[in-house]
Amino acid sequence: MNIGHVEKIKQIQTELNRIGFRVDIDGIMGPDTLGKILTALTSIPTIEKKEPEVQLRKLCWGVKVSDDFKKRVIQIADKLLLPKEGADWLMACMAFESGRTFSANVRNKLSGGTGLIQFMPTTAGLLGTTTQELAGMTPLRQLDYVEKYLTPYKGRITNIDDLYMTILWPAAVGKPDAYPLWVNELRHPKAYIQNAGLDRNKDGIVEKREAASKVRDIHKEGLEDRNYG
Repeated sequence: MNIGHVEKIKQIQTELNRIGFRVDIDGIMGPDTLGKILTALTSIPTIEKKEPEVQLRKLCWGVKVSDDFKKRVIQIADKLLLPKEGADWLMACMAFESGRTFSANVRNKLSGGTGLIQFMPTTAGLLGTTTQELAGMTPLRQLDYVEKYLTPYKGRITNIDDLYMTILWPAAVGKPDAYPLWVNELRHPKAYIQNAGLDRNKDGIVEKREAASKVRDIHKEGLEDRNYG
């Protein structure tokens, strides 16, 4: 071992003694010195990273939920890098999906969709939970799973239509307004029939803009004075 290494080890041993870990200052990196280094390192308290404080503000449909719920929605929108109005978009999507209830246990009897964004059973499983567990949560707690579901789309959402598509039909995210989601055809009639209510012009094609128009309407309604809070 060269003199430089010996001096560095002595410096380490001196520092160990300074902070209360008694060890011989002999320049030898033996078991005693190594053990004291490990003890010193494991005794360092963990510094938890604090989330930036969220400033509460009025939101679309905010009169329906608690202040803590609104703060969490704002936080999620920020984490997803949504535009400033993104929290309002997310509130509108949840209002539509939950029938304006913002309930964690509201359930679609036909599809099995449950909660704030109508989590499907398969989707719940991919998120490490079940629709039964989701239904038993508070709305505030269920927002953790809303965030977990939306995280893969971080930085990709620039409008309310695409935010809603992440919930309804993710393949349409980023696609043009006229992108067809479902077509009434002999080969695959079931998907269209289940979503025929979104075909506003009744032409047998549910386009992206048609499906999202329902959420845009809910968004506009949620910004009215009686709902904005």
